[in-house]
Amino acid sequence: MKKTFSGKKFLLALALSTTCLLGGNLAEAGANAPSVPASVQEVNSQSLDSAFLQGIYGKWQEEGVLDARTLIINADGTYELAYRGGGVSHGTVKVSMDEHPDGSKSCWYNFYEEDGTLWMGAERDGEYPVQTDLYSGHDGAMHFVRQENSCHDTGTGVHPEDYSGIWACGRCSMTITPEGNGYLAEIQWASSAAEGSRWIFPCTYDSYSAQLFCNGRGKRIDYVCDETGTCKNKIIYQNGSSTFTMREGVLFWQSPEEPNYTDIEFRR
Repeated sequence: MKKTFSGKKFLLALALSTTCLLGGNLAEAGANAPSVPASVQEVNSQSLDSAFLQGIYGKWQEEGVLDARTLIINADGTYELAYRGGGVSHGTVKVSMDEHPDGSKSCWYNFYEEDGTLWMGAERDGEYPVQTDLYSGHDGAMHFVRQENSCHDTGTGVHPEDYSGIWACGRCSMTITPEGNGYLAEIQWASSAAEGSRWIFPCTYDSYSAQLFCNGRGKRIDYVCDETGTCKNKIIYQNGSSTFTMREGVLFWQSPEEPNYTDIEFRR
């Protein structure tokens, strides 16, 4: 299996490529940022964070203000906020849940500066897996709009059908086929002739980042076969998330449940 640091660096850089950002005045942003409801409970699950954050990866532009800032949200949950007058701030995006008296829940994207200060909380639009607008708090005092295919490493010229086919890297192979309104990614890793793992990820295509996403519906199955060819399967998880990114003929797979596979380069 070929693993390269450059592939990992590309993925992190790209997610935004799947990554880009913007700015303004940090003190001003902190002063005007509406607070997140006190009932919100921070979600510490890396898997859940990844599943929900996939919907906001990319580059965003602030709307309705003179000194509009640029926001880039990366696949690893970090962000950059660039200000028109110069300067960039960095931080982390966390997912939290606000539980209501009737038992229903609201999902929030909380933006924390490096010192832990919360400068914006934006409620997730539950109807759409990929967000196109981010409004702060309940009053929408801050509004960011997604910029389509605008990141430096974005998939300009990449089409959903480009993902279809058979991909491989050493003992690991991947087949991506159209299924319904999306795609099915199936991965096979053989640790030996008798043992290995299989992953199955139902995916949707995001035209903004030119990537395939699986939000919490992925499955991993480990298997062991005896000399008669009889195999025993063990389901490791059924709620996995993944991002598949194809750039310049190379396919990258990123999953919070599978950090050891992040820097594999798949080729046809």
